[in-house]
Amino acid sequence: MKKVLSLVLVLTLVLGSFGLTFAAPSDVVGTEYEEAVTRLGQLKVLEGYPDGTFKPENTITRAEFAAVVVRARGLESAAKASVGGTTFTDVPAGNWAAGYVNIASKSGLVNGMGDGSFAPNSPVTYEQAVTMVMRALGYEQAAQERGGYPYGYLIMASETGLLDSVKGVQGAPAPRGLVAQLVDNALEIPKMIQVGYGTQTKWVVSGTEDTKEQYLLDDLGFDNIDGRVVKVDASRKKITVKNDDVTKTLEVKEGFDFEEAEGLRIKAWYTSKNEVELSKILDTPKFDAVKPADKKVKLVGENKNYSLAKNATLIVDNDEVEQKDFKADYAKVAFDKDGDIVWAKGYTFDGNIVVEKVDKYVVESFGYDELDLEDFTIVKDGKTITVDDLEKADVVFYNEDEGFAVVANIVKEGEIERVYTDSFKLDGKVYNIGEAKYLDGSKLGNLTYDILTQMKDNEDEVTVYFDFAGGANGVVLVAGARKVEETSSSYFLVTKTTEDFTKRNSTYWTLDVLNSEGKTVAYDVTDKFVTDFNKEAKSGEKWADVVVAGDIIEIELDKDGDVDSVSKLEKLGRYTDKFKVTADYVKGWKLQPSTVVFRNDNASSLAKHSVITLEKAEEKFSNILKYDLYIGSKGRVVAIYADETDAKSDTTEYVGLVTSIKNLTGSSKKADVTIYIKGEKHVYTTTQKLIEDNDVEKYDIVKVAVGNKTKEIEKIDNKVTKVSATVEKVDIGARAITAKDKAEYVLRDGGVIYDAGDDYSKLNLRDLKKGDKITLYFQEGTKHANYVVKDESGKVNPEKESNFGGAYTVKGQVWVTIDGKDYLYGGDETATQLNNLYTDKVVKVTTKTVDGYEVVTKIEIVKDEDPKDPEDPKDPEKKAGIEVSFSEYVLIQGVIDGKVDNADVKTISATNGTDTVTVSVNADKTFRIQSTKFRSGDKVTLTALDAEGNAFDDTKEVTIK
Repeated sequence: MKKVLSLVLVLTLVLGSFGLTFAAPSDVVGTEYEEAVTRLGQLKVLEGYPDGTFKPENTITRAEFAAVVVRARGLESAAKASVGGTTFTDVPAGNWAAGYVNIASKSGLVNGMGDGSFAPNSPVTYEQAVTMVMRALGYEQAAQERGGYPYGYLIMASETGLLDSVKGVQGAPAPRGLVAQLVDNALEIPKMIQVGYGTQTKWVVSGTEDTKEQYLLDDLGFDNIDGRVVKVDASRKKITVKNDDVTKTLEVKEGFDFEEAEGLRIKAWYTSKNEVELSKILDTPKFDAVKPADKKVKLVGENKNYSLAKNATLIVDNDEVEQKDFKADYAKVAFDKDGDIVWAKGYTFDGNIVVEKVDKYVVESFGYDELDLEDFTIVKDGKTITVDDLEKADVVFYNEDEGFAVVANIVKEGEIERVYTDSFKLDGKVYNIGEAKYLDGSKLGNLTYDILTQMKDNEDEVTVYFDFAGGANGVVLVAGARKVEETSSSYFLVTKTTEDFTKRNSTYWTLDVLNSEGKTVAYDVTDKFVTDFNKEAKSGEKWADVVVAGDIIEIELDKDGDVDSVSKLEKLGRYTDKFKVTADYVKGWKLQPSTVVFRNDNASSLAKHSVITLEKAEEKFSNILKYDLYIGSKGRVVAIYADETDAKSDTTEYVGLVTSIKNLTGSSKKADVTIYIKGEKHVYTTTQKLIEDNDVEKYDIVKVAVGNKTKEIEKIDNKVTKVSATVEKVDIGARAITAKDKAEYVLRDGGVIYDAGDDYSKLNLRDLKKGDKITLYFQEGTKHANYVVKDESGKVNPEKESNFGGAYTVKGQVWVTIDGKDYLYGGDETATQLNNLYTDKVVKVTTKTVDGYEVVTKIEIVKDEDPKDPEDPKDPEKKAGIEVSFSEYVLIQGVIDGKVDNADVKTISATNGTDTVTVSVNADKTFRIQSTKFRSGDKVTLTALDAEGNAFDDTKEVTIK
């Protein structure tokens, strides 16, 4: 394959300087000729017309092309000096091309027509152009040995790559665009040169048989170096190139791709001022995930181990590392001539984002996430791109600390063959779902069994995107269309039991139903339709058994909207144990977002029932209390008759963030409350008394009941389920937050994060960092948060002198009493330590506002009312004396020191750094820990805890056999 030649500065034939850029002629922009025409224009080998066009379809004369070849050989000055008479009868001394024809003829680049003429104004044919270029490259002898003109030249041109992407026709005039491609290709082909003396003279390709590579570019008068780019300095526009003989620092110009060149072997042509004019990458690197393997490096996706060259350079996240530490999610790997790794640079990733659109530097991802790529280096297929080059559905992996992003380029297309619980088969291979996402048009979400099944049912190809490790666990996105059941026209509630009637001397049957859009529809079905239906029906499933008021049936309509078929659904019920509308299963049956709910809730008739899908049901109610289930052909719940829910017919409940409370003037004593619900602004009116009675303040997250007709808040509850936590880790793909105490929470789709320290501005999940204090607000009974508030950080309240009233522990959290008021303590000391340090002291207290509350972050003694021994202000060491008697595989057994009162040690906590297990201590002071979370080779730390959850001062570390 043709390697890329990177032009980085405008060239001149005498090393002079032209403009810094060369705009491609308007009529070649976006065509197959653009790159070649641009390069040759910069070299001033082949230029366009004064009107700014190139006219790629125009022919070029033999005289014009002779001039092109002479310029490509760097003989422009010689041609100007050779103006005068020529050996050809039709090229007089005054002809504009006389000098070019003279030099081309004397250099053996052109011959005449055989009759003494040159035919300067005749169009050059395809084979003539190829011949002139091959002669300029020195392949005359080789072409003659292959048969001479024209076939010998065409054969050699094909073998050397001169004809790559060139579509010429023998005997036809060569258009200007084709000529540009030929000459541009020639710039990258090593010339043939003559070696030896006398009878030993022969022609060889430069770069072989101990010769140095030579190119047409060398004929233009530039120096060159062939070596590895060992250092790049983008800010100073410099690169350092090193080979066995020399190390040279060169200046490059705007447009040079530092990311592409770094670590690779290049050939660079440069001026006497060490300014690079052209460079050609000679290496073909690999891009893969990497990890150490014995004394080698494994390319994970390729599944192959490579040795390291002597003095190989390995870099991860811009730090040079040893082989044992060379592990990265993505790496660019370069090899020496022996196939050993000589240089490699990798990055670890924070996550990935699927591109929907770009707003300046911010990538937006279908309302799912955002990523600001300003000042990032963005790479695709090994080359640097801009944020504007990103396309919809690109998967971008990123490392925020290093400002690096790379576009996934490992994709596979095919049809989904089978779907399993946690995996799927595509083209004969099984891939795990893991934490992958799916994209269907503009809908992005977590990939699930149901989504994959819908894609399979659609019977169309999907595109699967992988991380750089690839393989069964490498899927990050599956893009494709789903086949979703159109429930709005499939499932109907029968509002009136069928009966026959006569119309125009024909018998019909009624089919009065309520569709899933909440509209009543009356169909008239012919007697023949009913007769045919009954012929095929089983006992108990005749027409009169199916079309019964209050039952739900499946109806298929034809393209004209007429009844095509009617089906009885399997009915289960009546159940009276409630279930949440957010549940995945009910009574062991799978629920779907598209499941239709026909809701009674004291409706006056079947026709007045309300209808909604489960996907939207939680906007109206939380639980279904009494119900029948209707099962579809695939064994899933397709419809529900809800006789009773917990909805209030006159109100709708929402949970949102209060951002403003404005009391209205006048005697109504009303207030306008601004609430952001799932990030959208809503303004509702309510009474000032309701606000006061419920202690609602700005920036509270509350549950409100809004009148469906009045649009006023009728009920407020600010006791929404919430929990405070410290962020340990964030998994953006899974929308998961792991807290410091190992608890895991998930931000619901549509969930919003607010920053209390920045006027409750919206944040992205990626903005949460380790150590951030947050408050999560939940839907009752789940760990799926509707809202997350990042507590105010850095907002320290003024210090004040106070009386310390004691410390105590509740559920593992330390609280302190200051001036009779309780505060959460944000330091590291235990309650016992705090009591020993500060009891009966006058202290200076520093607090920080967190989620609207003051948290004590620092305590200092101001006045000692009851001084203790200054040499020993703290507790003496409290040791448990843990001894381990057995540790093998998943079992650890031990005993507490007999000197310790058994009542003091309540539990033993064991951790391997990832997982933690806590067990109670037995009456005989022994303990037994058995958990599959621990494996052979794990180093486990044991800590004794007292009744308050305070740790003893000593620990015990054991390695499991």
